[in-house]
Amino acid sequence: MQIKQTTFNINGPIQIQDHGEAYIVSYPSEQAGYQREKVFNKAIGANAWQQARSFAKEMREMDE
Repeated sequence: MQIKQTTFNINGPIQIQDHGEAYIVSYPSEQAGYQREKVFNKAIGANAWQQARSFAKEMREMDE
């Protein structure tokens, strides 16, 4: 696993992680102290990285 990008919103960190087969976006859940994850499988092609970045941006802007 390699961390590709880390940003923050008011609830905590948002990370894009490269797990080889997929990118995983880890973001704060509604419950304080917990993280949620969304998986973007690389089998969909180069678009997976763009989708992961777009989703991370949405999560960052959600609580601003």
